[in-house]
Amino acid sequence: MATVAPAAETWTWPPDVATLAAELGVTEYLQPVYEMTQRVYASVPLNPQLDEDPEIPDDRRILMEVDVTGWDVPRLFEAQNRWSTEIFDCCPSTHVGFFRLGLVATA
Repeated sequence: MATVAPAAETWTWPPDVATLAAELGVTEYLQPVYEMTQRVYASVPLNPQLDEDPEIPDDRRILMEVDVTGWDVPRLFEAQNRWSTEIFDCCPSTHVGFFRLGLVATA
């Protein structure tokens, strides 16, 4: 009897993130950046969201926010450097600036 592999989990983008990605022309890079962030920050919560600068009008980016509660400095440093390098494998350098990495720690 043949077995069927389970379907990959489908990520549903928040509407404001999907809209901004379309406006910026980076929709095709959302999933690769998301998956890379999941690999780099394995087993921690990942929360993609819209990031708006309150002081600069129309400065909106896609924020990949990860919870790094309990991480030590060497682990944080290694992961952030890896993310900053691997994002260039996910999208052209002209589009890298539309994505931001946010690190949060909860008590």
